[in-house]
Amino acid sequence: MMSRSSPPAGHTPSESSCETAGGGDTRAQDFVPVAAMEAMLQIRHQQIHQFGHTLEADRARPTLDWARDIENAARAILEDAQFNKPADRLRRRAIKLGALLMAFADKLEGEVQ
Repeated sequence: MMSRSSPPAGHTPSESSCETAGGGDTRAQDFVPVAAMEAMLQIRHQQIHQFGHTLEADRARPTLDWARDIENAARAILEDAQFNKPADRLRRRAIKLGALLMAFADKLEGEVQ
């Protein structure tokens, strides 16, 4: 289940409305938090421009290696959650995993076409 945070100042909610259980009319908000997505894109940018993980290099890497890296990153999140590590640590790991998954999806896109 997704939670919604408050929209930024100046943001106008959409005009669509929905009925509540009590029969009242509420305005649905179309605001979607994008901080995590922006952080993933920033990491992906670093992967490409600072570390040389270009699309060509990514495509040359075996899929099994990608799968192992993804599994290891996900396992690290699971272990942190099991041992009640701080949320900021879990978030950092999740952001890195998201960037890794973005790179993997780009690699696979070239194989699908």
